[in-house]
Amino acid sequence: MIVSPIPIPPDPVTAPTVATVNVGFAVRWTAVNGATSYTLQQTNTDTGRTGTKYTGSGTSATVTVSLTGFYQYAVEACNANGCSAWANAPNTTDVTGGQ
Repeated sequence: MIVSPIPIPPDPVTAPTVATVNVGFAVRWTAVNGATSYTLQQTNTDTGRTGTKYTGSGTSATVTVSLTGFYQYAVEACNANGCSAWANAPNTTDVTGGQ
């Protein structure tokens, strides 16, 4: 029986530097060999509140944020044997109130 190792972290993860509240934007990451699913996590860096924004087999997700602030995005790659470490976007996203 061949056992697949735990995937490596998806790198790079990309997110915009600026976005507008209540307007969707894309967060993307690179496909990882052997991964069967990915989880995208969002952290509000002002409050520390963290939540899952996407779980699935795709390599991008559309995110809509309802509160202004600074947000950090991270992705982990998973398969039946476990999940990688989290890979962070190199920047935070400043979600503004728009016009």
